[in-house]
Formats: sequence, C-alpha cells, structure tokens
Amino acid sequence: MRATPVLCIPRGMKLRHQVQPVVAARVDAIIDNGRRQLTQELQSLRHKPDVERLGWGSLGRAAEFLVLQRGLDS
Repeated sequence: MRATPVLCIPRGMKLRHQVQPVVAARVDAIIDNGRRQLTQELQSLRHKPDVERLGWGSLGRAAEFLVLQRGLDS
C-alpha cells in the first residue's frame, strides 16, 4: 500500500468512515490519485487511432476502481 496505493471507490468510502481523520484524508488522496490516473489513461486511449490502442488494460482497471477490486468482493 505504501509504494503504489490503490483502492476501489466502494471500499475506500467504507474504509474512510472507520479510520481516524488523518488516515481518512490519505484514503481520499489515494482515491483521487487513482481517479486522476485512470482519467488520463482513458483520455489518452480515446484519442489514439485504433491500430495504436494497446492500453486496453485501462478499461479493466477503471471497472475495478468503480466497483470492487478483483477477487475481494465478499
């Protein structure tokens, strides 16, 4: 979590209500950073010609970010 922190939105929101305000602010920053990175990736992918679109993994990461991390749904 320290090197490359990533949280999906639902779990991040749940977590932030269970931790101290300082940690909740860090959770918010992690979610915002993930949102920003995915937005940039998807915009970049959108503007590439079809033959140059190699970054389709961005779509899977976006889905996980919006719903739940793969394999952690309980």
